[in-house]
Amino acid sequence: MLDALKAGRQQGYEPAYNFFAINGRTLGQGEPIRVKAGERVLFHVLNASASKWSDASLLLRDLGTAFRGEALSYKPYPCGRPLHAAIDAALAARAQLEIERPDQIESVTIEADPAGHKDQFGSGPAKRRPTRVVEAQFAQPFLVATALVYGKIGIAEVDGLGDSSVLALPS
Repeated sequence: MLDALKAGRQQGYEPAYNFFAINGRTLGQGEPIRVKAGERVLFHVLNASASKWSDASLLLRDLGTAFRGEALSYKPYPCGRPLHAAIDAALAARAQLEIERPDQIESVTIEADPAGHKDQFGSGPAKRRPTRVVEAQFAQPFLVATALVYGKIGIAEVDGLGDSSVLALPS
């Protein structure tokens, strides 16, 4: 910041980026996506530095004709990707067994390979009773219990760290 101020630039304009990304892809990288008529697309623009991009044609090139979103992966839950399969299984079990309340669940058994089991069940209470959101995002017992109780996993559910009905299941 001091270098920027010494150079006469206003505070806040000092960051500059060498890459400009839309939905995690550097401009010009990846295959174009095909969007059907009527579909809506959301783009996330990151690392845009006005001082570095004097040629706006790069941003506008192929606008409305080439869409590169299909090169992206979709992450349905706000947690670590390796845990998505367990959440999917819990949600499927909840639907198939028509679970509506936590008191309808007698027990939960999660099978895992030895390394996964040690990581998720042998590393202390943080996986069963996380105290921070970042712990919850990587805690399979907590996430499975949350999916069984609420029937969904979103940011609000992952943030429900003190919910007694969730905490009662993986204990």
